[in-house]
Amino acid sequence: MAPANPYFFNTLYDPFATNSDFVRGYPYSLRAGVPTAISHGLWLFTPDYDAPTQLLKPEERNSNYLDMVQTIPHKILYPMCSMNVAFSRELIGPAFMQGLMGEGQPWARYDDMFAGWASKVVADHLGVGVKSGKPYIYHNKLSNPFINLKKEYKGLDWQEEMIRFFANEVSFSKEANTPIKAYVELANQIKKRFRQTNKYFERMGDSMIIWTKIWDQVAEGVIQPIPSRVSDSLIPKQYPPINLGITGGSMNSLSDDDILQLFPFLGKDRHMTVTANDILIGHRWKTYLFPIDKKFNEDSVLTYIDSRGGWDCITQICDLEFLGKGGFQYTDYMAEVIIFKKLLASLNFVKDIKDADLVLVPLLGVSSVINGCRNGGRCRNEWFLDLNTEIEQKSNSSKKHLYLASQDSSQNHNVVRTWAQSQNNMVVNYGPQGFVVPSLNSDVSLQPSYWKGCTPLDERKHFLLAGFGARDHLKDRATIQNQVDAYNGTKSVEGHGDLNHSLTSDSVMTICPPGDLPFQKRFFDTILSCSIPVVVMREVEGIGKTYWSNVNVQGHKMFSVEDSYPKLDFPYSDIVVEIDGRVLESGGMMEYLEDLPQEVLESKLKKLSKSGTVLSMTFMVQCLMPSPT
Repeated sequence: MAPANPYFFNTLYDPFATNSDFVRGYPYSLRAGVPTAISHGLWLFTPDYDAPTQLLKPEERNSNYLDMVQTIPHKILYPMCSMNVAFSRELIGPAFMQGLMGEGQPWARYDDMFAGWASKVVADHLGVGVKSGKPYIYHNKLSNPFINLKKEYKGLDWQEEMIRFFANEVSFSKEANTPIKAYVELANQIKKRFRQTNKYFERMGDSMIIWTKIWDQVAEGVIQPIPSRVSDSLIPKQYPPINLGITGGSMNSLSDDDILQLFPFLGKDRHMTVTANDILIGHRWKTYLFPIDKKFNEDSVLTYIDSRGGWDCITQICDLEFLGKGGFQYTDYMAEVIIFKKLLASLNFVKDIKDADLVLVPLLGVSSVINGCRNGGRCRNEWFLDLNTEIEQKSNSSKKHLYLASQDSSQNHNVVRTWAQSQNNMVVNYGPQGFVVPSLNSDVSLQPSYWKGCTPLDERKHFLLAGFGARDHLKDRATIQNQVDAYNGTKSVEGHGDLNHSLTSDSVMTICPPGDLPFQKRFFDTILSCSIPVVVMREVEGIGKTYWSNVNVQGHKMFSVEDSYPKLDFPYSDIVVEIDGRVLESGGMMEYLEDLPQEVLESKLKKLSKSGTVLSMTFMVQCLMPSPT
């Protein structure tokens, strides 16, 4: 790419182009130019106007091709459109990131504008150039100006303040001598400057820093990008931060109509099923959908729904009021329906089992088992034995099989437990001894469209949420409840009410006391709601650190923290507040929580906001990585 000349404008435009040169008066000391980091191309036909200009000029089209390129001068910003742009990975790559856009974000159609402003100030600081002009593309997409106005209206206001910030306020230290270092400094300035404007910018700054870390990991070989089998045009362009994700079609995944024909009870609307990352991972596996009688899936789910008077928060999302009518716990262990939707919408399906890497068994039997039949997995014997016989007779035992059993692992039927013992089988459980499935339920408040980012700690209504039931066999709960009830300090403590996303996200911390099992859904939901979990921690000989102790549960077996929850790349102590069991027993829990420094809580929240995304999106990774050879 030809050099750029940002420090002195040449009136014959690009002096490095054919049949052009530096004009008289152009200093020779600047004629070598600087390396070009970004090349911004233009377009013919439909202009890239904002909504108000579109409305003023609805018929205007651009037919003027100008055979020219110009360097954007030093310290001058420009509106960059990402339809036709190239950039140097080495010179600017880590500082070239599209702004966060998509469903649930407060503004739209400014992702490329932000990338242009941010990359330009970094380029100016590093002494590299940005050029705009040819080559052209033909732009024939005419977007709706009224829809654009709805998407842009905040941006039309915010851009004035942001441009003043980029033009007059951004500064870099001498140490920021690489794109990564400069971009990290810029991210921190954006978070500080626009924190009061909208909490979106706090998340934007965090995302910019994550972006630079990804570049570092690629450079170090920790992450190895590979081509996807999925056409780029078919990959959803949104990356939801939490839970169930979004609809996404893909190369050989089943279409909405396919799913409706095969499994009509699932419905046609898959708006809560998959993320783009799920599709990319899922398409590495050629999958055979094992044909089994509908009594093992559809009949079970419909019977369950009918038994609850038609209450269905299993196959569809529900608001808080309707979800509560059925009892929140009744969606806790029905996650296999949602997981099944994810798999149908993301795996690469083949018609012949001989061509498959994976056999997906569409068993949705948890609903059948827990419907008045939770006795340690010994009921409905005939139902499970029939299923086992059908699989043995029709399937190919040499293929890896994936079974869905997302209730408590302790409640799996004995047949399912037998499957789990085979190295060629993958059984998805909610809990240890299998693939740990985070909170996947149909609460509308946990869907991506609801997500607005973590509320800053100083804006939260409650210091502590302690909404749980005390039970005799869970000794720590009674101790915690007594200390909460006796508290007369100045902090706001909410000790009653149903535990839900709205209440939890408005609380700095949420107590997650030991329950019937070590792998609590409460713990996952607290993280996904950006509240800091408070747990009781004890060191147990032969087990190590555990958050599940001092309980009297039949068949009780200790599990360490590592065996209870999904693996993260940092210890859980980084995102939770651990109350030592001895502190709790001495009556000092509330004093301990009150004395926690604000910077400690802020640090945990920062990491918490990232781990929530990891926890909610690792299902496909846990089940389907590494890829088949």
